[in-house]
Amino acid sequence: MINRKVIRVIIIIIFIIIGNLLYRRLSVHKPISSENIASMQLWGVYKQGPKISNEEKQKIVEAFNSIYSIRRNPEFQGTTPESGITIDLKSGEHISVIKSGRDFEIQRHGDGKAVSYWGKNRYIKTLLEELSRKE
Repeated sequence: MINRKVIRVIIIIIFIIIGNLLYRRLSVHKPISSENIASMQLWGVYKQGPKISNEEKQKIVEAFNSIYSIRRNPEFQGTTPESGITIDLKSGEHISVIKSGRDFEIQRHGDGKAVSYWGKNRYIKTLLEELSRKE
């Protein structure tokens, strides 16, 4: 029979790994609120994005806040973007959500720091694909 101390050590290691993964995810992707947005623009290579209604802005914010499968992109690798969402916050932070490969890339610039990571969200992916289509 396995010693109880060994089992406890294994459980502690598992909790440390899970905690580390959650911390890395939460420290990279930070939610935003509609009230803190100074401006938001949609754009595509082949067309200028439509004007954004308050309802559409709220949908984008909700989708942004529910991004999952977050993976760091420390080298800012990716493809030339075909479409994107540009968000300027009242705090001075600038956020770009750009179509990049299978998923999309989020770039945050503020406080002298730049962070890049990939994420997934069906609503944002569909919106970026629509913006990148030729008319």
